[in-house]
Amino acid sequence: MNSFYDRYGNVHTKEISKLSIQPIHSKDLMGKAFAANKILNLYFQQVNKELKLLPENNLDPEIKKMPRIGYFYYINELIYQNSKSLGFNYPLYEKHLSFAVNTKEKVYSPIMKHINKLIDKCSG
Repeated sequence: MNSFYDRYGNVHTKEISKLSIQPIHSKDLMGKAFAANKILNLYFQQVNKELKLLPENNLDPEIKKMPRIGYFYYINELIYQNSKSLGFNYPLYEKHLSFAVNTKEKVYSPIMKHINKLIDKCSG
């Protein structure tokens, strides 16, 4: 079983937050740097195929040339736009390095809580 999941199939938000927002110019260590974005993209696509996807690798020339803060803000904007379709209020943070601090609390915990509620609603 993937290390992002516990034995019940629940996603570990901590693991996602640790791996997902990483500097775009850092190495993709063993293919895991963008693994969390892939998981979120899977959820996004199940909810609405029109949602914009998060970067899953650093091969896109537009992404690659972004400065670090630009990349962080790009992620924030994408999640903000997608949150409207997901039905919850995700804040659009200012383009400032503080966005990159506490990303688990600011980004991944809220979105994963909402996604888990959607899953519970569908399966319950």
